[in-house]
Amino acid sequence: MRQTLVLDLKDDTGFSQRDRILAAQEQAERNGRSVKPLPEPEIPEGYERLWNHFWELSRARGNSGFDLMPLSYGDIADYDRLMAAGLGPFDVTAIRRMDEAFLGYLKEQRGNN
Repeated sequence: MRQTLVLDLKDDTGFSQRDRILAAQEQAERNGRSVKPLPEPEIPEGYERLWNHFWELSRARGNSGFDLMPLSYGDIADYDRLMAAGLGPFDVTAIRRMDEAFLGYLKEQRGNN
């Protein structure tokens, strides 16, 4: 699951690593080469909605000039209001935990490089 976080993160051009890998796979297949499918994230059934909300919020997050900023309650409340997402307390807590895991993973990766 943690690897898919990085694959799905869009960069400044609006594309993710997953987008680029899928495009390369399509080109390879058009050229007659077989390719191994890219693993899909294992999202527990019923949580796809939260996964999508998290990525929409994450794409709009700010940064400090040095690092990505965590999603705040205000960010989530604004998103909920603007998108009429219908987020409840459980959803907000889950999104915040996903964000903590995501930022922790990115920090860990930077420490390993």
